[in-house]
Amino acid sequence: MKSLIFIISIISLISALGGCDDDTSSSTCNNGILDDTEQCDGLELGGESCTSLGYYGGTLSCTSNCSFDLASCEEAGWCGDGVLNGDEECDENDTGNVSCESLGHGGGILGCTSECTIDITTCENPSVFLIEDLNYQGAFRFAPGTYGNSSVDYAIGTLAYNQDNHSLFIAGHDHQQAVGEFPVVEPGNGTTAAELPVTLEPLQGFVSLLETVDNPDGINRTTGMLYVDGALIVNAENWYDAGGTATDTTLIVNDADNLAGETDGFFKLSGRAHCGGYMGRIPEDFQNDFNATYYTGWSSVYSIVSRYSVGPSLWTFNPAEIISGDASVTPEITAVPYMNFAYHEGMLSERAVENAAQGTEGPFEPASPLWNILSRGVYGFFVPGTRTFAVIGSTGGLTSGIGYKAVQSDGNVCGGPCPYDPDDVYNYYWLFDVDEILAAENLFDPRPYAYGIWELPFDDAGHHRIIGATLDDETGTLYIALANAGQVGDYDRPPVILVYTLPSN
Repeated sequence: MKSLIFIISIISLISALGGCDDDTSSSTCNNGILDDTEQCDGLELGGESCTSLGYYGGTLSCTSNCSFDLASCEEAGWCGDGVLNGDEECDENDTGNVSCESLGHGGGILGCTSECTIDITTCENPSVFLIEDLNYQGAFRFAPGTYGNSSVDYAIGTLAYNQDNHSLFIAGHDHQQAVGEFPVVEPGNGTTAAELPVTLEPLQGFVSLLETVDNPDGINRTTGMLYVDGALIVNAENWYDAGGTATDTTLIVNDADNLAGETDGFFKLSGRAHCGGYMGRIPEDFQNDFNATYYTGWSSVYSIVSRYSVGPSLWTFNPAEIISGDASVTPEITAVPYMNFAYHEGMLSERAVENAAQGTEGPFEPASPLWNILSRGVYGFFVPGTRTFAVIGSTGGLTSGIGYKAVQSDGNVCGGPCPYDPDDVYNYYWLFDVDEILAAENLFDPRPYAYGIWELPFDDAGHHRIIGATLDDETGTLYIALANAGQVGDYDRPPVILVYTLPSN
């Protein structure tokens, strides 16, 4: 686009230079008034600047022939000049220090688009996804207010996309543990929450689904949702299952268009808290390999780490067993593990549960950047067209370390593990190679080929954590909920929904 603007401006320049030879135009040039035949006249530039003409900077001026003087602009560069500058990822053959190999896409010659962004399709192996491959489309926030028995303020944030209604199910305020349904709106590119588009009122108000079925295990936290075949499947857990004895994991709303209607549960996924979280569809390319169409998984998100997979897990299950099942007759649902980091078998990181003892003065030893006691993998998904299983969430303590009930550097006393520096918190990602998962000898063998800090719009340097996400795998659109980031008043704390599109491979 910037290259096109530049070409147009050059054509216009040539035309204007020709026009100055015309007797009429030469008679009015340099009178300080911009005529139709002039690009500029003295200080009158017609509202144009170097940046409006597609350059990255400089000072636009006017020649004595009433045409633009671009010398200063050209020094700043433009997309298409063959030199890497400005915010470019590349420019023609100049890709800086980046190559197909350094990006994990095998050999080959890295390409560059006309928009000066990296093109991996020219690499020999473009099937490994990197977080930089996501394209930010904008964000929106939910309509404020109480609908049904809850609101989106202080939301749990678990999401599910409904492709039939183009809507999002969301788990609302943690006091009610209720689920509502809101229409998706076109995202906007405002830089403050107040500037973002707002959804219409919900398609369905909030309903406390966990209260609609017998609940002997005290299940009280929604961990995953999946819209499938007109039904809504909900995974949930007891957030403080001290004995790790809870077996209930799943309920179903038989008609997702009627959240207040018939439900059934609890069903019991065989992996229990190891797998009772995020859910989604397995891409067709891998369905035979996994002998399944749908997956589920979870990680050590809430209290009592020993009951979890201490690192993101990947299991398969069959939603049809739940949709056509009867929890009062056959509650057990088979889940097959492919990646799992059991506390007593093999955690993702050897230092995954380390923290300084209560009473120890900080700062502490920096926490493991691979996985630590503050790491939360809240949503996992297959990246269509690649061999990547991606997990997004948050972590902390990477520079100041983690202490149990620590006194932080600002004097705050934590109620559990926390970083010494309260700003030592981050949104994070972990990317796994599906081929490695399938070939692993042990469930705890796979390791991410890439992981790290993920800086997001509206995340306030990591303080607004990723609390939920969902993928529209038909369009490759990823929706991400950031905790409390949509605040516009004194007391509201709704999430912001970020919208990304996945690369087309």
